[in-house]
Amino acid sequence: MLCLCDILDSGMQVESIDDYDEYCHYVAGLVGLGLSKLFHASGLEDLAPDSLSNSMGLFLQVILLCKSDQCV
Repeated sequence: MLCLCDILDSGMQVESIDDYDEYCHYVAGLVGLGLSKLFHASGLEDLAPDSLSNSMGLFLQVILLCKSDQCV
């Protein structure tokens, strides 16, 4: 399994929406998944579906990229 560093160091080219989604998944979607599991483990939240947790991470990463003028 490749780690994020290997993928980014390999010169990953973001040329399509699918590439963009994959990049955002690695840099933020996995964080959303991990945080969802931590919140659930605390006993204070229900476990969100993985697709929802990943989508929230993707959404937040897109917002960050747009704020930094990296959106095309």
